[in-house]
Amino acid sequence: MSPTARRARALAPYVIAVGALVWVAATTPIAAVGDALEHVSWWRLCAIAVPYILALLIADSIALWVSLRVSLKVSLRFKDVVLVRGASYLLALVNYGAGQGGIVWFLHRRHDVPLARATGAVLLTTGAFLLAVVGAVAGGLALEAVPEANLTWLLWLVAFGLPAYLALVWIRPQFLARHALLAPLFDAGVFGTLAATAARSLHLGILIAAHALAYRLFGIEVPIRAALVLFPIIFLVQALPIAPVGLGPTQATAKTLLARFVAVPGADGIVVAASLGFQAISTLLMVLVGLVCLRWEEAHPATEADPSDTTG
Repeated sequence: MSPTARRARALAPYVIAVGALVWVAATTPIAAVGDALEHVSWWRLCAIAVPYILALLIADSIALWVSLRVSLKVSLRFKDVVLVRGASYLLALVNYGAGQGGIVWFLHRRHDVPLARATGAVLLTTGAFLLAVVGAVAGGLALEAVPEANLTWLLWLVAFGLPAYLALVWIRPQFLARHALLAPLFDAGVFGTLAATAARSLHLGILIAAHALAYRLFGIEVPIRAALVLFPIIFLVQALPIAPVGLGPTQATAKTLLARFVAVPGADGIVVAASLGFQAISTLLMVLVGLVCLRWEEAHPATEADPSDTTG
């Protein structure tokens, strides 16, 4: 790749972020954004954000710990996984993929896990999150949370796709399982895959609940059934490696999906304010958590747990 191409690739996420923010600004009443940010209770918003970030770290670490336990031979203490996951939040400021890459590096450097297998194990936990998201969205659609959405195909995809994938894991075809990158997905087995998905469901539940509560402070009343469908879509957009911390695309998606739940004028501006405000506080707290975890992990390097210790 030429130097020019590398520079263009490095700048692309920032160009996308700026472009998305320009579109949001051009199509949103800015006065409504400022008014919403001025009148919201920041103390109450922080009262939601602080326990949210701590609960998110624990739930995220549980999901990662479960995935590593079922897919790799490495046995990590749970406290070490918490520290590593927390430290990786600093890389996640670039994008979700960078944070996951930090975990791969840790497994390779500290536990001699080959890069391909480490990537496969992280792929399992990412895939489990996607399964949890699809399950939540399908559940909300089944409850007719968004009756105008013609997404019946998604219900059929879940009904047939999940059992088909679990059957593939159980059969374990050698032409797939022999590849180091894919081996952890099959080593997890059916039970391990379901366990990883259940752990990610807890993680997703915390994400949805915290955002729903935070947005209510701005007057955005999203029913629970609709929250199961719409918030996961916003989370997926935020996780895409197309903009730093998803800034820009996240706000564009949020206002498109949630403005209907605001009962006063300036709905677009209120949703954008809620998205920016809660994301800003959450990001600052994640930086703080990341720095603390990184310092602690460096001072107390992770070690492999006793195989007989199942508590971590």
